[in-house]
Amino acid sequence: MEKDKIKKALANAKASVELEGLKVKPECMELVEKRLRNQITEEEFQEKVKQLVHKK
Repeated sequence: MEKDKIKKALANAKASVELEGLKVKPECMELVEKRLRNQITEEEFQEKVKQLVHKK
């Protein structure tokens, strides 16, 4: 995806989640952006998500 499209998609997704009363952490946004840019693999993404979930 192009940079502008990624930024717009992330902003829209964040706004949608926040409308539901939830908060999106910056590290989650960064992680999703890295995956969308193919900077990390799907396996790396899933592992990092698990780490974030267990970090709570």
